[in-house]
Amino acid sequence: MSTEAEWGVFPSVVDDKPAMVVSNLAFGRAPDPTLTTLIHIRMPLAAADEFGMPTEAAIEPMASVEDAVIPVLESLGAHHVGSVSTAGVRHLYFYSKSDRGIADALRPIAGLFPKTPPSAMTRPDPKHSLFMTQLAPDDWQHQFILNARVIVELSEAGDNHEAVHDIEHGADFGTRQDRDAFCDALTASEIEFQIDGSSLNTEPDTSSPMPWHVRFIHQAAIDLESLTDTTAGIIDLCREHNGEYDGWGTNLVK
Repeated sequence: MSTEAEWGVFPSVVDDKPAMVVSNLAFGRAPDPTLTTLIHIRMPLAAADEFGMPTEAAIEPMASVEDAVIPVLESLGAHHVGSVSTAGVRHLYFYSKSDRGIADALRPIAGLFPKTPPSAMTRPDPKHSLFMTQLAPDDWQHQFILNARVIVELSEAGDNHEAVHDIEHGADFGTRQDRDAFCDALTASEIEFQIDGSSLNTEPDTSSPMPWHVRFIHQAAIDLESLTDTTAGIIDLCREHNGEYDGWGTNLVK
């Protein structure tokens, strides 16, 4: 069983060090139970900043090694599930049915890159524990991924992120009481939200298990991390009131 890859990028912390994770989200949603062997490729970064993250000078050498390693391992039946950059090292992770042929395939590649030679470790991981603990995003990180995609679309359309935007959010609830309690909690929060009164007067969508909707707006510049903090907080508040967050949108500001 194999699913088409869907990649997400998010910040994390590994062993108390800052890290940047690239994750195959599709694998996390539907992991292949036949891929029980973890393949861990470790390669030193050609250049790292004070936080151990790759600098501009490291990007091209890192990409060259990855372009050599990934096709070779995929030709052996390995599935690339993600990578982590941290502490001056790039870690690539794959799952496969076995580690047969891996060392022999990587040996000539290591010789091509004497300054950043990749090394391989393999071990059984039938429950995909490495993926679940290091590559699977938590709620905040998942929201970071979704928000980043929207912000990229805004950037491509010419949006001025530094300008103040009206950012409109939506949420759905199973009962009117839950929705109204959510609205009370929202207005008491540290961020100033304006609740759209017309959405409170809209008839419930009886075809939905969450028929009671509310729209609300806050004003802010478009900043990925602060927006993720805000939306993650809204999600937590929705859950406290048995609701679901419906996402956000805004108009272009040029």
